[in-house]
Amino acid sequence: MTAGQTGATETSGLASSRTAGDGTMVVAGRYEIDLVNPLGSGGMAIVYRGRDLRTRRSVAVRTLRTEYRTNPASRAAFRQETRNQALTNHGNIARIFDLHEEQEAPWAVMELVPGQTLRELLNTHGPYPPGDAADLLDQVASALAHLHGKNLVHLDVKPENLIIAPDGTVKLIDFGLAQPLGKPAEPISGVAFGTAAYLSPEQITGDRVDAASDVYTLACVMYEVITGSPPFGGVAPDTINPAEAQNTILRAHLDTVAAPPSLVRPDLDLPPALDDIVLWALAKRPNERYTDVTAFARLFRGALEPLGIDATTTPLSYSSPAQNTRTASPPASHQPYLPPRSATEARLRWNEYAPASAPLVRPSQLDGGSPVHAQLEPTIATPVARPSSPPVAQPLDAEPVFAPARGRHRPLRRLRRFLWRMVLVVALANAILLVTLIATRGAAEVLPFQPSIARDVAVLIDDDMTNVRVGPGIGESVIASLPADTELTVTGDAERDGAGDLWWPVESSGPDGLEGYVRADGLRAVPDTWLERQSVRVSDAIDGALDPIRDAIPDL
Repeated sequence: MTAGQTGATETSGLASSRTAGDGTMVVAGRYEIDLVNPLGSGGMAIVYRGRDLRTRRSVAVRTLRTEYRTNPASRAAFRQETRNQALTNHGNIARIFDLHEEQEAPWAVMELVPGQTLRELLNTHGPYPPGDAADLLDQVASALAHLHGKNLVHLDVKPENLIIAPDGTVKLIDFGLAQPLGKPAEPISGVAFGTAAYLSPEQITGDRVDAASDVYTLACVMYEVITGSPPFGGVAPDTINPAEAQNTILRAHLDTVAAPPSLVRPDLDLPPALDDIVLWALAKRPNERYTDVTAFARLFRGALEPLGIDATTTPLSYSSPAQNTRTASPPASHQPYLPPRSATEARLRWNEYAPASAPLVRPSQLDGGSPVHAQLEPTIATPVARPSSPPVAQPLDAEPVFAPARGRHRPLRRLRRFLWRMVLVVALANAILLVTLIATRGAAEVLPFQPSIARDVAVLIDDDMTNVRVGPGIGESVIASLPADTELTVTGDAERDGAGDLWWPVESSGPDGLEGYVRADGLRAVPDTWLERQSVRVSDAIDGALDPIRDAIPDL
């Protein structure tokens, strides 16, 4: 479908009196919109180029697609998205100028940002050099920090939502998934919404999202910026089964450790110091990532400075003369890197190929909770020699070959062994306690889901020739003596006699209409549910097996 066709399709349903014959229309008596050549479109919205007739300023005008314009939920989401973006006032976030709602459609008037999206630049020119990537990260992190200060989280940071102006300024757009900090991720139509390659684990599972969620999505973007691909791949337009590919990516976000960037693209000579910094931002648990997005940016740039890598004043743009020096894909001689199957495998591979002097950088916090970045070790003051050959690719069905584990992991293994032993000791102690209680008190008092006696519950006589008395007490007159397993119904609450024994008021359902009191130890409740019946069956079996032992040991 051509741009003109798209525009014509999306204008159906608008008030014809507002549309001119040259393919333009005026909204709110102020904004002239070019309907013929849309600037872009997404899942629910489409963006047109426009002009403010009062100020003569060029603007971008966003509205809902035709199929969503009459949907109240879609219009409410559009309104909330616009208001969230309007709350911001930052040089790296596209500004909102106006929101105009009509019966036919809502219109959001925003800043028109010239330039290209980061996606277009990556597709055309390949990954950024580390110094330019650091400048890009600084700007995006600054925008997100401003957003977090407004108690909002973006949740949709991806190359398509970052526009690079000719002067190198980065603009963050598309607040369709933005929501307040600290709340569970809001699904759309019951599923996680967003681009699979850049979703944080908590967005996928519907857990609480906060600033650490944006740290993760931004780390996915930076991983692609410096290597040419997201940490767990993406869904290509020509994928035969996109749903299966997307599910694979989502599972990888939840349980697969990303490969170190310097090993994924050894042909790009990425500083190994960046590996820890990027992978820590990709931690599966939010509390293990940088809680402050600007700390991620400072660490990223700080890893480059001791190596003498200078960032340019603006990120690599489509007008840069050196834009074709880095390819989007590895050279033909580069063997593909198979992602590790577990965190242990990732650490072992990393130990084998990463230089021994590469620093381990971890996010840390002051006692007051303010995030700070760790200082890099002085051992990286000069560039470190890289291995002579890249890691050898492994077929999917092959067993991985690891380098011998170094001594740094032995304390951890000792701790694991100690913890497992403690678990076994506690489990054994609980098993002994359970056996003791069953032997001394009986299985019926220990096992769960045993039926209990209460008002209106059916009960059975437990012992043969149990007496039914006129009142609660051993001195009351006997009405009848009933055989075992006679069924009665409890008619009220239990009462105690002078000796402290508990008596239940009961009646029989037979023609004699017997009513009286039976001592509690002479009754047992009839199991009502499947669980109660199974629990009684098991407890009876256990007690039956233990009765000979109890008879042999009277004091047990």
